[in-house]
Amino acid sequence: MKRGMRYSDFLEALDKEQNYLQNGGTSYRRQTAAMARDLASINDGLAQFLNRQELVRQVRTAYPLADEERVQDVAKMLNVVAKNVYLRSNVSDEAAAYVRSRKAR
Repeated sequence: MKRGMRYSDFLEALDKEQNYLQNGGTSYRRQTAAMARDLASINDGLAQFLNRQELVRQVRTAYPLADEERVQDVAKMLNVVAKNVYLRSNVSDEAAAYVRSRKAR
C-alpha cells in the first residue's frame, strides 16, 4: 500500500543527511546541508522541491550572497532528497519486497 509523500518525511530525511555529514563531512557539505534544511523549514509544500529550476530560484532568493556553486549544490541536495522521499513513498509493496530480498542476498 502506498502511503503518500509527507513533508515531515522530507524534513526527517534532510535531518538524517545533516547528521550524517556531521560525522565526517567536509565543512562545505555541512554548510550546504544546513542551508538546505533552513530553506526547507521555511517552506510548507513538498512538490516545489521536485523542480530543480524552481529550487535554484528559491535558493538565490533566500541566499543572495551565495556563490553560484553553492546555490546549485543546495538546490541539488534539496532536489535529490525530495526525489528519494517521493520514490520511497510511491513504490508498491511488491516492489519494496523485491528490493529488500535483493539487498538481503
